[in-house]
Amino acid sequence: MGSVMTERCLLTFGFSRYVRGLVGALGLATGFAASTAPALAQADPPAVQALVEQAKKEGTLRLSWGEATLGGSGLARQMVARMNKRYGTNIELRFTPIEALARIASQLLVEFQSNQPAFSDLYMGTAAQLVPLLDRKMFLPIAWTELAPGRITTQMIDADGTSLKVVTGLTGALYNTDATKLPPKTFFDFLKPEWKGKVATTVFGAGFDGLAANGMWGPEKTLQYVRDLAPQIGGFINCTDTERVAVNEFSAFVLDCVGDKLTIFQEKGAPLDIVLQPDATARRYFYFQVPRHARSPASATLFTLFAHSVEGQKMLWDEAKLDLALYSGSQMAKLIAKYEAAGVKFTDVTIPWWQAHPEIGPTVEQIVKILAQAKR
Repeated sequence: MGSVMTERCLLTFGFSRYVRGLVGALGLATGFAASTAPALAQADPPAVQALVEQAKKEGTLRLSWGEATLGGSGLARQMVARMNKRYGTNIELRFTPIEALARIASQLLVEFQSNQPAFSDLYMGTAAQLVPLLDRKMFLPIAWTELAPGRITTQMIDADGTSLKVVTGLTGALYNTDATKLPPKTFFDFLKPEWKGKVATTVFGAGFDGLAANGMWGPEKTLQYVRDLAPQIGGFINCTDTERVAVNEFSAFVLDCVGDKLTIFQEKGAPLDIVLQPDATARRYFYFQVPRHARSPASATLFTLFAHSVEGQKMLWDEAKLDLALYSGSQMAKLIAKYEAAGVKFTDVTIPWWQAHPEIGPTVEQIVKILAQAKR
């Protein structure tokens, strides 16, 4: 009942009425907060306190992403434990590891179209995965700024309140510093003869989508670069295969997906560094969304709120080396400021930005075909 009530009230009555309706539906007295909410939650808006009570009824939070993404199940369990302490809940986590974000989205869509409950109560994705889903109206609009006033801002919210930015990533080219005496400065350096056969990429052309947009490199320049890169390719890897560059199985990964593994491996002493294209670096965002058919929408919303807390953002950085650059003082904000001082120009790859660049899709299809030929 919770998911249906959430959707109906959010869309029809607005968030404040949703909270009152939710409390009534659960048979709770309007004064429940004073007697049942934990001390830490007293400063929370009434809407959050109502979510806490609903989450207690739900009891379980289902999450799904890869073990090499955002800290995997380990970080998810740590965050749920801290969330339980923060809100006085006792929510159990059920984590289903699936590496491909597109595969998770596909499964959620099939369930939604079949009127089946969602296998995951929260979806994490980037603009690339989300834009094709927006017309399906599969995610709940949520009044995030009312739930975390003074913390979550409108700049963090896209797609009519359904999508909330949670961390920032940077797309670049990883390389093994032991493999070269002349560190590459731009993506074009990987076209030089000394890199032939030593470069890895993904079969789906990760990272090139942003470059393909008008205002970045555009379709023609990007396609020509991929054609020139093809003879340099020695193999294909996944976004999570940073270790294969760290041990110099491949000397470079062109292009990496969001750059989060670089800091993780550098802290272990791996000889890795990254090249950001000075004139066209994509600053990407991972979004959280609550599916309309989620079985535990309140728990998913609370988890998202915790991920946006100071503690949650610190946990994301400490374990996954990603946080949200839109928060001043965040580690990603500091890193980006350093790159900007060195002359790197960033473009925000958001949902509205992606929607404004329909040329990306057809160009990526051509990129995949070029890479398929290189694979042979």
